[in-house]
Amino acid sequence: MSDRTLRSRRPSSSATNTSTKKKPKENQPRTQDTSSNGESNPDLSNSPARNSPTPTESTMTHTSTSAASSAARSAASSSASESSQLQKFKFHLKNIPQNFATQKAFYSLLVVQLNVKKIQTLIVNPNRTALLILNEQPPSNLAQQLKTAVNANNIELIPLNQPRMPRPPSERKPTVFSIVIRSVDLGTNENDVSSELQRLNLNFRQIWRIKSMKTNKFTTLIRVTSSDTITIDTLLSQGITLFGRHHECERSHTSAPTPVQCSRCFQRGHENTSCPNRPICPTCPNTHAPGKCPSTDPQCPFCKGNHPAWSLKCPNYKDFAISEDTPIVPMHIIDPPANFADPTESPEEVSSADPSITHPRQLVAYLTLVLMDLFPLQRQQIQKTIEKTSSSFLNLRTTINPSGNRLHFTFNE
Repeated sequence: MSDRTLRSRRPSSSATNTSTKKKPKENQPRTQDTSSNGESNPDLSNSPARNSPTPTESTMTHTSTSAASSAARSAASSSASESSQLQKFKFHLKNIPQNFATQKAFYSLLVVQLNVKKIQTLIVNPNRTALLILNEQPPSNLAQQLKTAVNANNIELIPLNQPRMPRPPSERKPTVFSIVIRSVDLGTNENDVSSELQRLNLNFRQIWRIKSMKTNKFTTLIRVTSSDTITIDTLLSQGITLFGRHHECERSHTSAPTPVQCSRCFQRGHENTSCPNRPICPTCPNTHAPGKCPSTDPQCPFCKGNHPAWSLKCPNYKDFAISEDTPIVPMHIIDPPANFADPTESPEEVSSADPSITHPRQLVAYLTLVLMDLFPLQRQQIQKTIEKTSSSFLNLRTTINPSGNRLHFTFNE
């Protein structure tokens, strides 16, 4: 056969083979993806089985991989932050023996002999001191173990961040108010007044008859001190009856304003934020940190008296001259009128309160507080003016009871 005949037959043979290979595929059942509405998806029915991911699948895989890696990084950073927030125990070591005062020797001593674990940082200095930071709390007798291991009693293990023991809540000293019972016969003594107050269930602290500083003789005035505001209110509004005679009671005079005292140098007349002086100890004349005074008996650094620097008994406090520019300790109201402090009632209860009683009391207390803070040198005059004004214009009898920088109001309708 000629070459032309062979060439003409080769295409037909390849065509036959191709058609033969396609027949099994045509006889295979077609899989169709039926949607929720019953229609078939021609893209899935006419396409052969896919062994390689589509661009959408590739994108989803990349997204999930990125999310996983991001979550891993977040978890790693979270664990790192948690580990950084773990409590660290820092110590400063002094007087390390010379044969242990190297990085290698002291590290071996801690790890091998003393079995100290989780050492984060150890820095041994040439001056035989060291910084030790641990990630876990060491045994409580580590200092004694160190002394025994190095055979030296002068080695010191000083904790740098030793947690302080929580201090018990300090109780504020109660505010003591003073009133004066007028025109008490000299035959009536303090025990008689005490018996009457106990009969009325009124609490008091001290009772004494006032002696005149000019004549050095006892007067007809008896002073009663009490921290109970009910006692103060009762005596000021109702007075007291002794042996059939009614006695009026009056408040004490307004005390002088208290100048601000610096908590750095403990001098009066300026704040600690603007203090130009060096810090001192308020309980002794020595020069050391304020919180590390070894003295048990206080001694004023200014007058050498047996009291701390902040005592009101100090002559420096009594002799301090107050001017208009002197910072003054602001006034504070004891048990202010209803709704003047932080309200505890609901808005409905507050709105339903009687405005004829509550609002004037608030107004009197607020004006007194503001005026006394604005004009501290005129506090006594402000006190008298407020008492007269509230009685004349508000028909509200008011008595302002001062005690240092604290005020208590007695209202009598």
